[in-house]
Amino acid sequence: MSTNNDINKQEEIKVVDLINSRDWSSTCLGSLDSWEPSFRNIVNLFLHSKFPTAIFCGPDLIYIYNQAIAKIKKSKHPYVFGRPFAETHPEHFGYVKSRYERIKSTGKGIFEKDVRFIQYCDDYEEENYISYTLSPIFKEDGTFWAILNVCDFTTHKVLAERRIKTLSVLANRINDADSLGNACHIIMKSFRENDKDIPFALIYLIDSDKLRSGFQPRAAHLISTTFNYKDLYNKNWDIPDNLLETHKTINLIENPDENYDLYIELKRSTTKHLFLKCKSWPVHLVVKEDKDIKVLLKDGSQAMLFPIKASYAQQ
Repeated sequence: MSTNNDINKQEEIKVVDLINSRDWSSTCLGSLDSWEPSFRNIVNLFLHSKFPTAIFCGPDLIYIYNQAIAKIKKSKHPYVFGRPFAETHPEHFGYVKSRYERIKSTGKGIFEKDVRFIQYCDDYEEENYISYTLSPIFKEDGTFWAILNVCDFTTHKVLAERRIKTLSVLANRINDADSLGNACHIIMKSFRENDKDIPFALIYLIDSDKLRSGFQPRAAHLISTTFNYKDLYNKNWDIPDNLLETHKTINLIENPDENYDLYIELKRSTTKHLFLKCKSWPVHLVVKEDKDIKVLLKDGSQAMLFPIKASYAQQ
C-alpha cells in the first residue's frame, strides 16, 4: 500500500514534464514532433489550466490529463498518464468509449451532470460524482481525432444534498412516533431509503437499573434493523453472513466472551484508523467506554457502533 509521502511525491510529478519525456511514437499519436500544431496548442492550453481536464486521443483513447486530475488520481499517477484508457481504467472504459463513438459519429459534444462512478484507489472503493463536458477535437484536415473532457467533481455537493434529504425526512417522520421502539422503526425506514450512505443499520435498546450512583446497564435488546423491511416489527431478521454475530439479547451484567483487544490498523490516503476485530458486536465495550467503536466485518469491510443517549439515560 502506498504511504502518504509516496502519494504526495507522485502528485508532484509534473504532467508537463511527462509530455516531453514520454515516448509517444509507441502510441497511435506518433512522436511529439509529428503532432499537428493545433493539437499541440490544445494540449499546452489545458495542461496549464487549474480546472480538471483530460484528452482521450485516437482509437486507443490515449489518456492525457493535467495536474488538477493528477491530484485526484493519487497513487495511480503518473502510471496511467499517456497510456490506453482500456489498460488503466478498464472499469470505466466501456462508458467513455461509447461516448467517444457517439461524438465521433455526430461531431457534437456532450454534457452530463452529477454522474456517479466508482473509483478503485489505494485498495479501497470510492464513490464519486462528476459533471462534465466532452467536446470533439478535429485534425487540421477536418477528420475526428480526440475528445476534450472538462469536469467538475461534485461529490461533496451530491452527498451533502442526499444526507440532508435523509435528515429532513427523518425529522418529519419522527414526530409520529408514539414510543421509543416505534421511533427506532421510523429511523430504520428512513435509513433504508438511503442505502448508498447507510448500507445497513441495527439499533440495540439498553435496559438499565437506576442506582444512586447512576444507571447500571442490564441488557441490550435488538429492537430494529434495516433488514426485512416489509415487516418492521418482525423479530426474525435475515442478517447477512458478512456481518458479525448478531444476538437479539445481550446480557450486559455478565462479562463478554471476548477480550476486545485485537485492533487492526487500516491506512487511507491521508489518515489511519484502528478497527476492532471480533466475533460479535462489541456492545459491552460501547456501553462501558461510552464512545464510538470501529469494527471489521467478516469480509473485511467496516462498520461503526456508537452510543445514543436519551433524556432518561437509555442508549
